[in-house]
Amino acid sequence: MGRKGVNIFLLIFIFAIFSYSFVLAYDWSEIFPKVRAATVYITIEQPGIEKYGINAAIIDPAGIILTNTHVYEFIDTIKNGTNPGVAQGRVCININNQEYDWHLIGADPLNDLALLQIDSPIGALLNFPYLQLEDNIDNMKPGKEIMIIGAPACFQYTFVAGNWGSVIEEEPDFPKIRVQHDAPIYSGNSGSAVIGTNGKIMGINESLVIINGVVPVPGQNYAIPAYVIRNRISRMESGLKLRDDSIGLILGGQIRVDIVSDESIFKGYLKPLDIIIKIQDTRVSEVEILNSIIKYSFLPGENITLNILRKDQNGRVVEYVIEVPLMDNHFENINP
Repeated sequence: MGRKGVNIFLLIFIFAIFSYSFVLAYDWSEIFPKVRAATVYITIEQPGIEKYGINAAIIDPAGIILTNTHVYEFIDTIKNGTNPGVAQGRVCININNQEYDWHLIGADPLNDLALLQIDSPIGALLNFPYLQLEDNIDNMKPGKEIMIIGAPACFQYTFVAGNWGSVIEEEPDFPKIRVQHDAPIYSGNSGSAVIGTNGKIMGINESLVIINGVVPVPGQNYAIPAYVIRNRISRMESGLKLRDDSIGLILGGQIRVDIVSDESIFKGYLKPLDIIIKIQDTRVSEVEILNSIIKYSFLPGENITLNILRKDQNGRVVEYVIEVPLMDNHFENINP
């Protein structure tokens, strides 16, 4: 075959590939408006900062919203001004340009999940469009086409599409189930729903891999799958958290125990200078994350399992595993 013949062959081949890809691409035009209607925009206003926001999904017509724990903690810090380093501001739920207040129903920091409730105006009956969680595992096989409506870089309701990937194998220090996908996401996509071709939620975005803290790595995006979410919702709906006085811990750097109060559930289990390295077999290195897990992740009758480092009688540093039981009186309602 001559050079001209080779070039023609290559052109035909390339055209065929593009045509094949085009034929396979799913038409989202019918599903998009339905997903868009059930997607909220969490609007954030802070002094001296241009208004911005985050998307999340309504999963119940009564106005229950699914998002990440880290998204909730971020907006709660702004709403209540609990961090001196972050400017206090206004946070509201925006649906079709109508603003609503909200409150936390419950959270599951170990799986980075949270449920928010839209507050109903007095006398109003809430009946919002909503999205269902995927309940058929066959619809969540690798290669399934997906779409995402998100809010990266402060843009509202952006659309991207891609393919659902495989489950990331659990690591000893990271016993959480995540699924990789290749739909392009960026900062601001946390908490946005990953939607299948039947319009159901296959997962919610949690994280992505970035280079030098800026550039996303293509295809390395991770979502919490629907079957994990479904199993955790009832726990979050309990509306309980551990009382602050029941926790009664003051922690220092390297998650070192400084003080255990007399009322603390950890009294008799932890000692000053103990170093906490794992909770529920999950390695932790930040005090804020550990406190969040302790506060929201448990129910009465369960145990908190901690791996700690402590010096033994010979002065050697030894790893111990301790179990701390939880009783009804250790808890209080998130929304009294």
